[in-house]
Amino acid sequence: MHQHLHRGAASTQHKKAEDTFNASWEDLRAFLLCTRHQSFRNAAEVLGLTGTTLMRKIDRLEEELGFKLFLRDQSGLSLSDEGRALLFDVEQMERLSFNIFRRASMSTDTNGTVRVAVTEGPGNFWVLPRLIDFQKTYRKIVVDLRCAMEQADVSRLEADISIQFERPTNPDLIVTKLGRLHIYTFASEAYRDAYGLPKSIADLRNHRIVKQHGMQLDENGYARILGLESLEGIVGISTNSSVAVLYAIERGAGVGFLPTSAIALGA
Repeated sequence: MHQHLHRGAASTQHKKAEDTFNASWEDLRAFLLCTRHQSFRNAAEVLGLTGTTLMRKIDRLEEELGFKLFLRDQSGLSLSDEGRALLFDVEQMERLSFNIFRRASMSTDTNGTVRVAVTEGPGNFWVLPRLIDFQKTYRKIVVDLRCAMEQADVSRLEADISIQFERPTNPDLIVTKLGRLHIYTFASEAYRDAYGLPKSIADLRNHRIVKQHGMQLDENGYARILGLESLEGIVGISTNSSVAVLYAIERGAGVGFLPTSAIALGA
């Protein structure tokens, strides 16, 4: 066993850049699984190979690349510096291969209606610009975009896809984190010319604020950020609509908070 752990001494001399690289994706995938399982035996079981066959694949890949991928000892496998650098590229290849298979499985002849529920701000500022490109490819799919502050219940068939701020607790749902919502302050040029811009969060107290309220929003968030007990005398307009907030800001009504994706609509 000890002899097997130390076998496969690959040449440490790097191949010339003009040499042809003959390794297959199967060899690279074998390398990927070995890094994840940190064991030839466990990775071989996943691949349906014997441990000896898998080790030969890795030996062949190391010889083809011209450097060692793993440091092998009694405790298992650990990546060499070169192996760690290669891992990033192979993981990228894996992600791209998944995209290829997904595209191959989706026919542009697919038709029907997909109901997408999302809050108004992300719906208008982030989802809608992407739907424009989507519908150019999938001409027969109708996307019913439902923008509302109330959450839609997918399990009750209120929507096919729901994009929301809180992670759902229903274990029967397929849940994916899309990203983070970045909120910044916005003001129009007309407001800036007339009143200047706040130089700090504390300075916002001296300006007029356009405030959004509604479900899924922290009603006390504005006051807490400004360190105030009340927003009396500061808020000029309060609305439950993100589009109304954008319009009021553009018209110089005050300083407002919007997601950075609002820039896609010309904010």
